[in-house]
Amino acid sequence: MAGSTGVRLTHRLMIRTASGAASLALRPIAKLEIQECDINPDIRRGLIIAANHRSLLDFFVGLVAFGRWHVYPYFFVRSDICKIPVLGLLLRTLGAIPAGGKEFAGRRAQALLQAGQVLVITPEGHITRAADRIEGIATLRPGVGHLAARLGTPILLVGVVNTDICWELGTRFPKIRPSRRRRPTVRLAVEFLEIEAGSRGRAITAQLQSRLSQIVSLLDNTI
Repeated sequence: MAGSTGVRLTHRLMIRTASGAASLALRPIAKLEIQECDINPDIRRGLIIAANHRSLLDFFVGLVAFGRWHVYPYFFVRSDICKIPVLGLLLRTLGAIPAGGKEFAGRRAQALLQAGQVLVITPEGHITRAADRIEGIATLRPGVGHLAARLGTPILLVGVVNTDICWELGTRFPKIRPSRRRRPTVRLAVEFLEIEAGSRGRAITAQLQSRLSQIVSLLDNTI
């Protein structure tokens, strides 16, 4: 029990530290508009944060949001990235779950939710190109819906836009803009979605597709 408590404290400290570092690192890259959010995960069902995914920058914007919301989530990361010596260790300390072994990842995810933890998933499954998006997002994979249905875990939908302008797909680094007036505004908005235990995963996925698409489309059309 003491060891488990120590791991959780290290995880929280790492998220706080990473959130502060990300906030500083993003200053010359983008202006941030992040919706305030009061998060209280259910003690037996946890919470799933389901976000769209347009850029590598999403991860850093997410860290800033987690710091502001005082939430300390776990999140899926590509298994090959988790194997990179230094980066992999850092990601695992931050709470990364390798997404390669689906059975192991599924068991780990369910155990975390049953323990009242927060889990971050990008249900599109990859960084999406503009050509792949229909009404703001690509087609969602069914995993989040099935996972939420098992425990009736509520979902926090997170829509984020303009990160792909700041860090384009295929480029090694984000674009630095010394002038604040020239920096794009990255916008992030949220919406809670209650899930009833025993619901059909496919129906939940369809609802996620509709609601997340509306959030992102509204953000895209914000002047």
